[in-house]
Amino acid sequence: LSKVKFSFENAYNATNATIKVRNVKITDAYETGSVVLTDATVWSNQDKATDSDFVLEFGMATDDQATDTKENEEVAFAFGETYESQKELFMIPGEGPVIVTVGGEAKKCYTVTFTVDLLVGGEKVKEYTHTINAVFAPVAGNSYDLKATINAENIDPENKQEPIEFTVNTLPDWGTTNDQNI
Repeated sequence: LSKVKFSFENAYNATNATIKVRNVKITDAYETGSVVLTDATVWSNQDKATDSDFVLEFGMATDDQATDTKENEEVAFAFGETYESQKELFMIPGEGPVIVTVGGEAKKCYTVTFTVDLLVGGEKVKEYTHTINAVFAPVAGNSYDLKATINAENIDPENKQEPIEFTVNTLPDWGTTNDQNI
C-alpha cells in the first residue's frame, strides 16, 4: 500500500483573514486490487466499482501541535501557516483511474475534493468547494504528502486566476526492514 496525506499552506495575505480547509477526499481511489508479495511488490487489477460509495476521507486541515484544539474541531489558520490533513490513509498504489489532458498530453489522475472557508475577523464570509485532478501515481511502500498553496488568486474556483496544483513529495519508506511486522 501507499500512505497519503495532504498539506495546505495559507498564502492568502489579507488583513485579519484566515482559512479553514475541510472535507478533504479522494473520490475515485481504487477499492480493490491484487498484489503479489515478492521483492518487487506488484499490484494489478486495481478497480473501483462504478456504483460504489468508496471514498478516502482525510478530514480537515489541522494543527497536530496545538494543545488547545479539540478532536474534530475545525481550525482556522493564518497567512504563512501550513496545516496537514487530520488523517493519513493507506491506498492501493498505481496511476489514477481518471484521464485528463495536461499540456496536450493525456495523464492519469485522482480526483481530490475539499472545501475552503474564508474567515475575516473570525467570521466566515465565503465557502469555496474545489475539485482538483491530482496527477500522481503512488508506489507501494512509499509515503506521499500532497501539498497545496491557497492564495487570493486560486481560492475561488469560479473566478480562478491561478489553478491550485498539488506538489507531491515522496517521503522515506515506512517499514521496509526485515525485522518489522507490517
